[in-house]
Amino acid sequence: MESLEFFRTFVPLSILDASIRDRLEPILLREAAVLRERLSELQKRRLIRSDADLQAASLMVSGQAFYLSFMLRVCTNLDDTHLRQIISQFAQYMARGLGPLPQ
Repeated sequence: MESLEFFRTFVPLSILDASIRDRLEPILLREAAVLRERLSELQKRRLIRSDADLQAASLMVSGQAFYLSFMLRVCTNLDDTHLRQIISQFAQYMARGLGPLPQ
C-alpha cells in the first residue's frame, strides 16, 4: 500500500478508534519529552528565554509536526517540497518566539 493510501486509511481510523489514539499518545509525548530536553539545554545556554514554558512549546512543536506529517499530507495536494518549506518556516517562527527578548 502506498504511504498516502496508508495515511488516508490510518488517520480516520485513529479518530474513531480509541485504541489507536492510546498508542499514538505515548509516541507524541515521548517525542515532546526529547524536544523538551533539547530546549532545556538551549535555555541553560540562555538561547531561550528563562520564562519560556518548555513543556507547552514541546507539545506545540510535536503536535504541529504530527499535523504536517500526517494530516496536511492526507488532506491536501501539497507536495513534500512545499510541506518541508512550511515546516522550516514554522521552526523559524518558533525560534524567534523563544529567543531572548531585546534588552
